[in-house]
Amino acid sequence: MRFRTVAAAFLALSLVAPAMAAGECQMPVDQRFGGGSLTFPGYGKGYVYRMLLSDQQGQIAVCGAGYF
Repeated sequence: MRFRTVAAAFLALSLVAPAMAAGECQMPVDQRFGGGSLTFPGYGKGYVYRMLLSDQQGQIAVCGAGYF
């Protein structure tokens, strides 16, 4: 249910807020990042991801990491 809330917030913000070029930002992936996995029938675990929406100097940053 948390993923749905984050996804809905991201969708709402992407429709309302104009896209802007982001400055470079790096942060460690830690317990603040939510995540999950995408699986495909017959293949097992396919893609594992972690993501976080954060405030970076007054701009919303979508940070994420993932692997197959």
